[in-house]
Amino acid sequence: MNSVVDKFLHCSSLGGIRRPRADLDHALWSNTELGGSFNGRDFRNDMERFNQLHRALAGGALLAGFGGLAFGPAPIDLNVILMTVLLLALRAKFWVDDEAYFEDVKTKKLPGGLPFWFGIGFAFGSWIVWCFASLYVKNIERAGILMVVVFGLSTAWIVATMVSKGAYKEQVPWLFLNVLYIVGFCLLYAGRGDWNPYRTTFTG
Repeated sequence: MNSVVDKFLHCSSLGGIRRPRADLDHALWSNTELGGSFNGRDFRNDMERFNQLHRALAGGALLAGFGGLAFGPAPIDLNVILMTVLLLALRAKFWVDDEAYFEDVKTKKLPGGLPFWFGIGFAFGSWIVWCFASLYVKNIERAGILMVVVFGLSTAWIVATMVSKGAYKEQVPWLFLNVLYIVGFCLLYAGRGDWNPYRTTFTG
């Protein structure tokens, strides 16, 4: 009888109470228990620190866009201006979207847990690369391929957060738009590449 119980429960101790292993795994992955914390950390404080870092990197990307215009020998033509407006507008939009997402996770409207923390790694990568894309805004080809990396990492972030409970309603259009962004910046990169025999068709 004891062996049957052990196989069924696979119990571990949590706060002096023996609980099924599956329940503990669910708590870690969904962040719905353990007092809203992960590995004993204060989840809300962690979220606030991550959001502060996000704000610093987002602000850095916006400043880098203006800095990119100020430095380098390349002239500021209409294409550069349009690219700068595009990058800054997208960064501002994603800043607002990310702030709302972090707030929903902090208040447990959306799941946290391991998928969230794993996805944060992709998020930080995309924010850092975005700073470089803004800095090289005068080099449209280089900025374009860097933005492909940004949205590739952003897509990986979305997919990572879908692991435990699937997609929620906002993530489906986000994935669709990310694919469009990737295709668009790939075309921009290819259209301006010196290696492209049809380069004059795109640049005039």
